[in-house]
Amino acid sequence: MAEDEMPHREHPPPAPGGGGSGARPGLMFRWGVYVSLGVLAVAAAAAAVYTTRAVLIRVLIALFIAVSLDPAVRALTRRGMRRSLAVLVIFLIAGGLTVAFLVSVIPAMVHQFQALVDDFPGYVASLSDRSARFRQLTDRST
Repeated sequence: MAEDEMPHREHPPPAPGGGGSGARPGLMFRWGVYVSLGVLAVAAAAAAVYTTRAVLIRVLIALFIAVSLDPAVRALTRRGMRRSLAVLVIFLIAGGLTVAFLVSVIPAMVHQFQALVDDFPGYVASLSDRSARFRQLTDRST
């Protein structure tokens, strides 16, 4: 069609007293209520998550452990072991590895902490020699 042949559409006149926006007050109120309820729902969900964060963290840790150990359990069940026994074996192995790690790390940590406690007076004296402000603080406290 040529431009001359295209039918002309007339726009409807603006709503009276609406300033040309065409929005009805009832519709605007309804949208305001919906948005307010949405904000309240998000705030309530955030408060619920914040309140139960300790439990949720434990659940996430348990889920991580379960997902991490599942391939080993499946491997044992494919070899003919009952699933409950496979879970017990994998749990005992994981616990044993954790205990072995702690047994190898804790003595070194205790030794380092004891060395820190023994050398602490020397560290304080060295800091007093280097820092005038720290020297003033120690002189006030003694």
